[in-house]
Amino acid sequence: DNGALKDLEKAIELNPSASFTLRFRAEVFNYLENYNEAIQDITKVIELDSKPSDYALRAKNYFKLNDYNKAIADYTKAIDMYPNNLDYVKNRGDSKLALGDYLGAINDYDKAIEIEPGHIISYNQRGRAKLGLDDYTGAIADFTKIIDLGVNESYAFTNRALAKKSQKDYAGAISDYTKAIEIDPDINSYFKRGVAKY
Repeated sequence: DNGALKDLEKAIELNPSASFTLRFRAEVFNYLENYNEAIQDITKVIELDSKPSDYALRAKNYFKLNDYNKAIADYTKAIDMYPNNLDYVKNRGDSKLALGDYLGAINDYDKAIEIEPGHIISYNQRGRAKLGLDDYTGAIADFTKIIDLGVNESYAFTNRALAKKSQKDYAGAISDYTKAIEIDPDINSYFKRGVAKY
């Protein structure tokens, strides 16, 4: 990675306005978790030659730094340029969810599901946002949709169990935690099933 960075730095030194080189170095910085450096490079790229993917890359780095408002602003710019990009819409929803803007997040996840009706991650995230609004019935519907799509992921059962437990459906929660344990036996599911049994 250091060798790559040294070569990229030399290329940028030779041509500081080569947006493709700055863009690639920003990707390397992102990979190395040097988010501030990535933001600096991609900001220069945006000043030279902005593309939706540039705003999305900067937003991704802002998100990693927990600067969700800036992430939302950049994802919005990317969406304005490319409205039906599933990743941009879903990721903006994730930023809103992280801020506790559950309704805003749900709106973005609705749009993501409209773009790709079987997008299980958007169903999961929308279900999580509904949990934040205490809409347990809506959350259960989203987590059930993931299961109905034939996805055998423990998180769908774990999240649905959490919603059922919130509705005081302890038997349903225990059943879902048991299914999650069958898929992926982890301490968290055992612990939560034990709490639901209590």
